[in-house]
Amino acid sequence: MSTPALDAIEAEIQANYDILLPKLRGLKDMVNDPFSSEAQRILQQQIAILDQHRVFYEQALGGVQQLKNMGYPLILSVTVPADVMAEFTREHCDVRAAVSIFQEESRAVGGTVTFPDPTPKP
Repeated sequence: MSTPALDAIEAEIQANYDILLPKLRGLKDMVNDPFSSEAQRILQQQIAILDQHRVFYEQALGGVQQLKNMGYPLILSVTVPADVMAEFTREHCDVRAAVSIFQEESRAVGGTVTFPDPTPKP
């Protein structure tokens, strides 16, 4: 399953990934050219950065695909035996009962503060 929002995220990530790959390939090609050691160092540094981006894009695209495969945004129901459901229900009731002993603190929603007139310093 998919949603327009998830499709938009996937499309944006894919578009940036498609822009990244030729840049990374080009940098890797440039390493074979006779550049100075400083230029080679800079190339290697940029290759490492863009390669890290590539990995993140691939992980993000894989994550989006996994969400789609799992039926995003739905969280599917799970069928359990009756005795297990009874256990869950009892626990749910116990938690609701425990929460009922608490009350939210009241907050001031209005009021007036008055200050006396300033007194001159001697």
